[in-house]
Amino acid sequence: MTTLVTGGTGFVAGWCIAELLDRGHTVRTTVRDARRAAQVRAVAGDRGEELEVVVADLMCDDGWAAAVDGCEQVLHVASPMGEGAEPKDPDVLIRLAREGTLRVLRAAVEAAVPRVVMTSSCAAATPRPGTDGEFDETLWTDPDQRGLDTYRRSKAIAERAAWDFMAERGGATTLTTVLPGAVFGPVRSAGTTGSVDVIGRMLRGMPGVPRIGLTSSMCGISPTCTSAPRPTRRLRESDSSPSATSCGCRRWPTSFGPGSARPRSACRGGPCPTPRCG
Repeated sequence: MTTLVTGGTGFVAGWCIAELLDRGHTVRTTVRDARRAAQVRAVAGDRGEELEVVVADLMCDDGWAAAVDGCEQVLHVASPMGEGAEPKDPDVLIRLAREGTLRVLRAAVEAAVPRVVMTSSCAAATPRPGTDGEFDETLWTDPDQRGLDTYRRSKAIAERAAWDFMAERGGATTLTTVLPGAVFGPVRSAGTTGSVDVIGRMLRGMPGVPRIGLTSSMCGISPTCTSAPRPTRRLRESDSSPSATSCGCRRWPTSFGPGSARPRSACRGGPCPTPRCG
């Protein structure tokens, strides 16, 4: 099976690539700059030479048709993180997330790729502050919520755009979205940023203990990257997918707030028998 992983220089993408290669997949990945191909192959470890690296930018149509050509599935992992502080122009980050996602989906649909798995974020399914209880796949972050940071807005808007596109033009291609929280684990390259940089900053020394609201949304890198290629582990999933779980599960539930439970209502027909969903 040939799988495309977008954003090969990223933390999660690097682990997805390594996992897929270990399973015997033929793997292709994208980078914005061809000079980073050697870095990506090094991240893949001993099997790096088996990795095909192609150039494609989320903000440019060039290269995407070739990137998805012959693929049975696409793992769309690439997404802008920002640089920590709020951007001067929030629309730049939002446009990159939204248009990049649509560009990948459009190429996959036109190439008749059977399956696309998109790494979204629990930032796209976050209740308003102070909300407690059980939540399922129908929960969406309100992008117009006062005080919402640009990164969270970009994730919600990009995933909404993905589902709207698939509803209108998805054809036989199915979409699954995985919504992890902050992802931690061993780094595979010195240039890794994102969630793991929080740990790096603590190790380098901070003037105080930061208040980081991660207690209910932390994910290990192994469950996150292995959830993407396996059809029995999913969050939001298009209803027409032929690879739905036996229980009809549409979401890998996430809990929010102190004492909140992981909802079983996401599994149609009662409690989900699948251990990963329960």
